Amino acid sequence: MAKEKDAFVVFWKYFSRILIALSIATALFIGFMIFAVFYRGSTKPILAVADKFKPDSSWRLTQESIEPPMLLCIGGTACPEVSRTWERDTPMTKNEFMSYLPDSWRSNAEAPRACKTTDEVMTCDIYITDKGYLISMGSGRHDSGDKTFWVSIYVRRS
Repeated sequence: MAKEKDAFVVFWKYFSRILIALSIATALFIGFMIFAVFYRGSTKPILAVADKFKPDSSWRLTQESIEPPMLLCIGGTACPEVSRTWERDTPMTKNEFMSYLPDSWRSNAEAPRACKTTDEVMTCDIYITDKGYLISMGSGRHDSGDKTFWVSIYVRRS
């Protein structure tokens, strides 16, 4: 009987240590997962890049989305990212489009690939990299009957 009791004490001693170790590991894992899901980094670096684009004061900001850096990007969006769209009353020519780009972007930009005229409206798309970010810009019109024109910028990590 004493041998059985001693065996049980030894078993329980090791089993309780295993349970404690597993409990600590589980708590640490859960803590890390909570941190990973809720962590939001600073948007300052990506906003510094996006804010280099200075729209005309007559343009109307119609959409803005700023997604901070996260450990787990959830929801189908890149993170970090900045997306902005403005409306204006007149179409934009290729030269005007290029004139709004900061000098550092103009020297690094590929020539607008898709600048084309449709229904007397110039539409342009351009791709630029700056400080590890990919910048996609465009301008055009929603549809041929619309009287407003848009300019958009989308910045994400490259």
